[in-house]
Amino acid sequence: MARSPTHRIFSMSVAKVHPLYLAKVRKKGRNGEALDEVIG
Repeated sequence: MARSPTHRIFSMSVAKVHPLYLAKVRKKGRNGEALDEVIG
């Protein structure tokens, strides 16, 4: 079986990823509460 490459996201901490997702959510016209609902 071929081994799949490890994605960069798996080596990042939540503290580093959260602001990136927050920016993406806001860009799509939603607020931070929507993101927190999905994560939490």
